[in-house]
Amino acid sequence: MRTGRILGTEVLPGEHKKYKDMENVMFLCQDFVVFTDKKQKSREHWMMPPVSFPELTTIAGVTEVVSCSPSPPSDIVIKTNYDLEDDPKLASILVGSTVPSECREAPGNSFFHNH
Repeated sequence: MRTGRILGTEVLPGEHKKYKDMENVMFLCQDFVVFTDKKQKSREHWMMPPVSFPELTTIAGVTEVVSCSPSPPSDIVIKTNYDLEDDPKLASILVGSTVPSECREAPGNSFFHNH
């Protein structure tokens, strides 16, 4: 894990009051702030926490489901690698989970064999 100065952060539900009156905060959007008093000392790295993906929690045996959205340049690399159209109206979402081996190896379970 990288360490360093925190230049900004995601504003989670219930945290807006914490940041709205701070003089050293600029909202880039409703749920992300940049600290204006923090200056870049070296190369910047943006790290975002994984996001839950509850749509898959109903699949038996699937646990620890997380998702993230790749940066625009990474999205283009993914789409190019899989011969997908780069449609600006569509975004990629990467999803990861823990799946028991018996689910992956079950006969007829095409979801885990084809994806």
